[in-house]
Amino acid sequence: MSSSVLFQTAGELERRVQNALVNRYGLRARSVEVVAENETVTIRATVRSFYARQLLIHGCLRVPGVRTVIDEICVEG
Repeated sequence: MSSSVLFQTAGELERRVQNALVNRYGLRARSVEVVAENETVTIRATVRSFYARQLLIHGCLRVPGVRTVIDEICVEG
C-alpha cells in the first residue's frame, strides 16, 4: 500500500468510497451514506435486494485504504 493511502483523512476515504460506488454501480451519492474512521467504513443505505447489498459491501472493500466495512444496509421487502 502506498503511503498516500495510509495517511489519508477520513473525509478523503469517504469521498473515495462514494466515488467508487457511484462510478462502478451508478449509485446516487446521496442514496448511500459513508462514514470513515481509520480504515473502517460504515455504510448506510436502503437497497432493493441482497445482491445490491453485497455489491455495496464488496465495492467498499475494493477501495484502497478500507480494511473493514460495518454494514448498516437495509434490504427492502
